[in-house]
Amino acid sequence: MSDGQDIPREARELITLARTWIPYGGVPAELVFQTFGITEHQFVDRLWAAVQDARCDPHLVRALSSVYPRRQWGAPTTRGSSPA
Repeated sequence: MSDGQDIPREARELITLARTWIPYGGVPAELVFQTFGITEHQFVDRLWAAVQDARCDPHLVRALSSVYPRRQWGAPTTRGSSPA
């Protein structure tokens, strides 16, 4: 991520939460809803918008891509199960 000074707070929070949960297969849908009040699909869409705006490090982008695949319009996404 860039220095964080010019990145909106929600974008920083999205990226930080997503990065924290990478080792566990992604943020549980319940936590996404509790934290942001949005669905898992909305979280992934907003995450990638935030990653683009923040000009994140390519290593972080690859790690996020492995857990939060970018949605193709009209194609459903599937992600591994999250910890209970």
